[in-house]
Amino acid sequence: MRYILLLFSFLVYTILSAQANLPIIRANSKNVKIQDGLNFKSDFWVIFPETKPDIYYLDVPRKPTTLKFITDIDSISWDMHYGDIQDFYCNFEW
Repeated sequence: MRYILLLFSFLVYTILSAQANLPIIRANSKNVKIQDGLNFKSDFWVIFPETKPDIYYLDVPRKPTTLKFITDIDSISWDMHYGDIQDFYCNFEW
């Protein structure tokens, strides 16, 4: 019984520690500006909370670049490489 409890505790710890804390971007509007390397796209992206996942593909996918999402009140950015996936949450404040 002791070993079963120990194994169960280990499994629960493993599952809980595997949950990544995703970055959060705050917004009052669904419109998002995108800085994709040297390319700036004004009001190019629209966030739909009901669509999971929203997917954005880099302009030049085989070249490392910095990708930045800019809302009306916040921004978030990552250094991206070919094949990278970056998840994040959007917290609407309306």
